Amino acid sequence: MTLCTAGISSRDGKNRIIVVCDQKVTFFGGHFSADGMALKVTMVHANWSVMFAGDNSTLVPLVDAVQVTARKSKRNTLRQFARLCSRVYREERKKIIETDILSKYDISTYQEYVDLKKTDVDLYGAITKEIERMEEDWHLLFFGFDKEGKPHVFVITEYGKIQFCDIEGFAAIGSGAWAAIMGLALVGYRHVQSFEESLYRLLVAKFIAEESADGVGEATLVAVLEGEHSATTALLMSAQDVKALREEWKQRPRIPDGVGAKIKGLLYNPKIRREKMLKQYAATKDQKSPG
Repeated sequence: MTLCTAGISSRDGKNRIIVVCDQKVTFFGGHFSADGMALKVTMVHANWSVMFAGDNSTLVPLVDAVQVTARKSKRNTLRQFARLCSRVYREERKKIIETDILSKYDISTYQEYVDLKKTDVDLYGAITKEIERMEEDWHLLFFGFDKEGKPHVFVITEYGKIQFCDIEGFAAIGSGAWAAIMGLALVGYRHVQSFEESLYRLLVAKFIAEESADGVGEATLVAVLEGEHSATTALLMSAQDVKALREEWKQRPRIPDGVGAKIKGLLYNPKIRREKMLKQYAATKDQKSPG
């Protein structure tokens, strides 16, 4: 139950990554939740950070495993770093499955579970479905700068799958992800827009998710990372600033003034109706013509 978004901003020769996420946490199997109590951003490397969404207990070892391995790595190209994180995810995933699921079946190792495919297909299928249900909410959103100072955003999900997001220039994870992604598509997020416009669009996407998705809190963290090779700088927007922008956005009309009268004129204007009928008739006639 959360929303974490990151967007690339590349304008006027400056490379930035804008991070917007809520601070709401759901814990103890979803029985409790609280807003404004968590920072969902963790640095895992001098040039890379991660945001997380999903079950808190599971995400702790996943993020820790990535952090321990990645901070020692000298691999700092996008592909190298993303594949390193995916490998660590896959290895830690097996340990989590062993302790959280296989132990209930008195199965000690992940390999024993895999071997069930040959010895007990039904049990293997039942356990696999349970693993899929548990893992479907595991999401890690990575963002950072390569050794050339170029910004990147990618997501790692179930089975260690990597989703590279540099072309669209943004990514989102959590229960509000789909609402935010639709919002970003709706407002036309482009990484070549001005930094200020990009930041506003990411905030609007979060406001949309707050209204239309379950579990997205109002408490908001905003960070702007500016990459200059190995150096990054974080600039924060205050809660008061975010609240003011949210209230201004809410007051804007969702449906433009006068649009009803305009549509009425289009529907009932005799001249326009006649032109539409002629066009429809011509199109139908063309379709019936031979050849």
